[in-house]
Amino acid sequence: MAGNRYQDDIKLRQGGLYAGIFPWRGSGFRTTLGLRFNDDEIRGVSVPTNGTYVFGGKRYPALPAMYAVAEARYPTVMPYVGIGYGHRPASKGLRFVADIGVAYGIPRTSYTLSPALAAAAGPQKRQILVSSGLDELNRKMSRYRW
Repeated sequence: MAGNRYQDDIKLRQGGLYAGIFPWRGSGFRTTLGLRFNDDEIRGVSVPTNGTYVFGGKRYPALPAMYAVAEARYPTVMPYVGIGYGHRPASKGLRFVADIGVAYGIPRTSYTLSPALAAAAGPQKRQILVSSGLDELNRKMSRYRW
């Protein structure tokens, strides 16, 4: 973001509670409603490019202990809706089962500066850097609200 590279770390832990509704007797077609439980998190720590960072279109030297952290976390509980086929066994044996659906949730985001970078930037510029970084992170993450 802002022309900087980030070393990313992603944590995906999910589970759910779902109910299949079979609207037609004798058919394997179903709709699925439920709740998806998450502990999904994406975290990126800025990495200097050629010893510099870019903020607000300007290059700044990247000194030791100076970095920015961008984080996004999905809600702990999200509603789920899907459609599928199968999962209504009439006898023993192998079966075809398929399901496709979406869980809706808007990720919460944060953008922070390391203490060294915040001190070097000063209070006014620090607020501008955090605000512009958070705005760009929100724009990028708005595509992933499903």
